[in-house]
Amino acid sequence: STGGLTGDIWMSWLMAPSADGRLGLNFNGSVKGFGGADNVRVIAVGSSFNVYGPGTNSATGVFTAGDTYLILGLLQMDAAGTDDRLRLWVDPNVGLGEVDLLANQTPLHDRVLDNNIMGTSLETVGIVAYSATSNPGYLDSLRLSNDSDGFTAVTGVPVPEPSTLALLAAGGLVAMAGRQRRKAALAAATAGGVAGGGPLSSTEE
Repeated sequence: STGGLTGDIWMSWLMAPSADGRLGLNFNGSVKGFGGADNVRVIAVGSSFNVYGPGTNSATGVFTAGDTYLILGLLQMDAAGTDDRLRLWVDPNVGLGEVDLLANQTPLHDRVLDNNIMGTSLETVGIVAYSATSNPGYLDSLRLSNDSDGFTAVTGVPVPEPSTLALLAAGGLVAMAGRQRRKAALAAATAGGVAGGGPLSSTEE
């Protein structure tokens, strides 16, 4: 359980999907019931990345089996529970910080979750991992934060100084260093990561 997160909730995780697996996250599943029409899930289905609940938004040709991806999400919980919003980026350039990400990098998914689908707080986050024929892949390093510096908390990227922004814009620094470190960590730890035989529900704050 996350203890009921509200407001702007940043999240990130590393994911290495398989060719025929189903791998991702389920939000408030114990509250709404897993698999229900209004149950919100974000799942890699082979090479596609889908958002469910209600209905399905699918982006195809996103993943290559065995490759590792950084997923970054922003879930904005509406106080009245009527117009929550979920945005998801795959391998974003986080080096320029939160302001640049929101202004200049189009999310792969941008979904309004209306009609009180999520309630007024994020209560639980479950890991979905299954495959009929093989390992569904690996999911690791799940981070959640609704603090004022939530973006930094889940990416490890501090707010850049003006001089750093100039260098990044000019290509003088490696903007993706944080993502590469986390990818390397997953590659080194896949033997012990969450896979088909691992736990079906896990959270990390």
